[in-house]
Amino acid sequence: MDRGDEGVADKRNRRRRAAIPEESRVSLVVTVAWTVSVMTTLLCGSVAVLTWMAVRNRPDGETGLAFVQLLHFCAIVTSGLSLLLLPVMLRVRPHPPPPGFLVFAIVVSALPLVAALL
Repeated sequence: MDRGDEGVADKRNRRRRAAIPEESRVSLVVTVAWTVSVMTTLLCGSVAVLTWMAVRNRPDGETGLAFVQLLHFCAIVTSGLSLLLLPVMLRVRPHPPPPGFLVFAIVVSALPLVAALL
């Protein structure tokens, strides 16, 4: 590759970088907080379900059921937080997250609240 080709590639890369808007620090913080709250909700809910399945028929499973209730409470709190952060994140980001992850996050965040109402 000669020197002329590198200059053209550099110009194209600069144009691409200029076309993508830079994210502010606030949008990054809100996005990370939202993502962490969604993943924490998923983890707490999953561990709560697995623990419940393991201890539901045991006669000495009262401690395990208390742990399940604690995990479900944590999942409810973090799901509420992630649903509250969702509109803020969509407003401050220059471009929304991928639609697949957005739908996944909404479903994961809604499940503990729906389970609490049942």
